[in-house]
Amino acid sequence: MEKAFIIKNQNKTLKELFPEHFTSFTGWAKTNSEDSQKWLMYFKNNIIQYGFSGFGEWHINEKKGYQFDSDIDYEASNFEVEERLIEEAKRRGLDKAVFFKHANTKKMTDGEGFYIPEYSEDSAWTEYGCIYYKGDWAEVLNVMSKKEAEEKFNIIIR
Repeated sequence: MEKAFIIKNQNKTLKELFPEHFTSFTGWAKTNSEDSQKWLMYFKNNIIQYGFSGFGEWHINEKKGYQFDSDIDYEASNFEVEERLIEEAKRRGLDKAVFFKHANTKKMTDGEGFYIPEYSEDSAWTEYGCIYYKGDWAEVLNVMSKKEAEEKFNIIIR
């Protein structure tokens, strides 16, 4: 930058001078990676939090330090997000799981199949409870039936 511009603007940053060009984005968006794959990621103030790579793999930005500095192709629709969350839930076996450690402690009324709130809470549910909540997935618990336990341990359970 030219010295006169800096002096005139009292060493303000470009972000301070032109805030309209530095708006932050929070929500689900699709974007291209270096290998031209479409990523579906959740951003908070332009920082990637978690989401799906172009190959459909779930990723979490553990350090939360990477600020996305390229243009977001477009904000993802609820349908796109729901579709990917349901695919991931099925991949994890959560669509059929009855016993699992919930992703969120909120309770849900009875229902059938998947339930994804329309009010964009960034969560997904089955009739058994919360399977996904703001980047966290439920953990399937391996629980035996009474018959399986009796056979495995050669005992009778009354």
